[in-house]
Amino acid sequence: MKLSFAKYTVVIFVLLAIALGAFGITNTMAKKNLANTAPKVVGLVDGASGVFGDSISPVFSGASGFPFTVSDAETPLSALSVSISNNAPTRVAATLVTVNAALGQYRLDFGAPLSASGIATITVTVTDGSGATGTDTFQYAVSAYDSTRPNARYHTGASDASTAFAIDANYMIVGNDEDQTLRVYDRNNSGAPVAQTDFTSLLNLTDISGGIPREVDIEGMAFNGTKLYVIGSHDNHSGGNARPNRSRLFTVTVNGTGAATTFTFNGYYQYLKADLIAWDNANGHGLGTKYLGLEASAAAGVIPEQVNGFNIEGLTFAPGSTTTLYVGFRAPLEPTSTRTKGLIVPVTNATGLMGAGSGSAVFGAPIQLDLGGRGIRSIECNTSGCLIMAGNAIAGGNFALYRWTGNPADSPVLTTTNLTNGSGYDPGLAPEGLIIPADVNAAGSTIQTVSDNGDTDWYLNGTIAKDLPIDAHKKSRSDYIPLGVDVPLPTATPTRTATATKTTTRTRTATPAPFTPTPTKTRTATRTSTSTNTPPGPTSTPTQSNTPLPPSITPTPSNTPIPGASSTITATVPTITPTLSRTPTQIVGASPTATSAVVSNIYISEVLINPPGTDTGAEMIELRGAPGALIGPNTYLVSIDGDSGDEGEIDNVYNLSGLSFGGNGFMVLRQSGSPYSVNANSSAYTITGADLENGSMTLLVIQ
Repeated sequence: MKLSFAKYTVVIFVLLAIALGAFGITNTMAKKNLANTAPKVVGLVDGASGVFGDSISPVFSGASGFPFTVSDAETPLSALSVSISNNAPTRVAATLVTVNAALGQYRLDFGAPLSASGIATITVTVTDGSGATGTDTFQYAVSAYDSTRPNARYHTGASDASTAFAIDANYMIVGNDEDQTLRVYDRNNSGAPVAQTDFTSLLNLTDISGGIPREVDIEGMAFNGTKLYVIGSHDNHSGGNARPNRSRLFTVTVNGTGAATTFTFNGYYQYLKADLIAWDNANGHGLGTKYLGLEASAAAGVIPEQVNGFNIEGLTFAPGSTTTLYVGFRAPLEPTSTRTKGLIVPVTNATGLMGAGSGSAVFGAPIQLDLGGRGIRSIECNTSGCLIMAGNAIAGGNFALYRWTGNPADSPVLTTTNLTNGSGYDPGLAPEGLIIPADVNAAGSTIQTVSDNGDTDWYLNGTIAKDLPIDAHKKSRSDYIPLGVDVPLPTATPTRTATATKTTTRTRTATPAPFTPTPTKTRTATRTSTSTNTPPGPTSTPTQSNTPLPPSITPTPSNTPIPGASSTITATVPTITPTLSRTPTQIVGASPTATSAVVSNIYISEVLINPPGTDTGAEMIELRGAPGALIGPNTYLVSIDGDSGDEGEIDNVYNLSGLSFGGNGFMVLRQSGSPYSVNANSSAYTITGADLENGSMTLLVIQ
């Protein structure tokens, strides 16, 4: 009998299926599809950060909480069980909020931080009907509040703030030297950026590491009313390797404010450093070929953060100009013979550079400013003038704020603005960016600084901010700081009168030899604390180890006897008998000067008590008084111990009698072999005896 294939196909397959079942053979693929899968937590961000004790630190709850969803292939969403655990409930309280269980919607809420410093890990667990689980973690990091500066704000998302521009009274744009992103922050509250734009893909960055372009190292911003100019450091890597990506000057147009802020990219210029070097080499400034030494400073292998390095950190438009940029250098200091002055180079055709070819930049005459041996860390100008935030070319801060007209013929004036670290709190200020008031000369004005806290260990876990794996944990601070008044140069105003006098006749046959007393207290404890400096003055400049040291400067007053000769000095002075518990330390080079005016107003302007490396030989004290004035008899500089157990004990006594201030009103007391060069107009003396105490200490001038 002939069978039809189409007619019997179904029958054959049915019989085959029955036969397979009879032998216990199952469809393994179907069974696999019926296996239970674990549920998942979806959409939870990695973490957030708060500040313990900060009343304006954001509280993440309600609309500000952190939403997430749960999912599962087999179990209805409403039947899933969701829970959280917190490994540090005393640091921050976490709450699980059910938004809509049927849709699998939940939220993590947090109260204000409860303690500092550290990171709490919150684990979210979802469990299905079969007992399978899925988890995700959220890390809430808490740092401490700087109670010494209640006007501090803490901005998250990045840690290396280097420059700032105020859009208005409420919002600012902040540049970061670790990436190419401009972030918009609330100026008056702590928290994350409300808007941001990354410009990496638009800058043609050719220096690549691990598939990622190396940073531009943004250091300055300037606004001319229409466009925001942003500049990279143009320097080498900290180890001296060339970093071509940092040679960028670019512009953007700023649209809107707050969360609605957007940026329009306009273009970039990459030849500014090459143009500067060519201009200096060709004597374009008229000061002499290679007068500024820019080619040597920018050469590969040269470390940028030193007095002979190359590092741009300041950018602003000249007062009243919309076309001339002032480019401020942290290094080099000029001139090359002394390395004492901050450098500004005007770029007079800045608005025409974007997209132009090599050699397009036009420069004005270089401006050299006396900033007390400091470089320019930020400069901001408007029609009222300029404020310059100055600091060491090398690491170490030494920040000071100067007021300047913006006129190259005028000298900057040191102000009393307090830019020192907050007492007893780390991290303190590390200011690199500056927002200035409308009138830089108005009494009672306020500045706002932004700090580079990339090296700050916010959470005391051994990880500095720039290395934290979660961006939300990175943070930098901004501070509202009262703008100080100008520091006046003191004048000689003798005020001593005496009812009893004595006449002293001294005969010398040679310059007195140094005297080194035996200390009455020996300290053997290892010193690890960081040096604390009083507001700095403008005379001493650290000399780098790779720069030849100048000869030791120990000036001798003009009436100091010539060896082998003799002289007699007769002076009438008040009879004053001080009572001291320590034998005064002599100062090499001290000698009375009968014809000088006696000064009574003496100021301690700078103290370096714990320099890098070994203290001995590198400690320094700077005093300020009337130019050329003599310090009268029985005048002593005394250091008093403040450490627990030694409170009130006198550590050092320096006899200042007979010393005179330099022509600029400054005097530097250095240890023998000091690495610090001294301004030629300052007087300099060598101190002997025990090192200064590294811990808590009070310095007094006693007359």
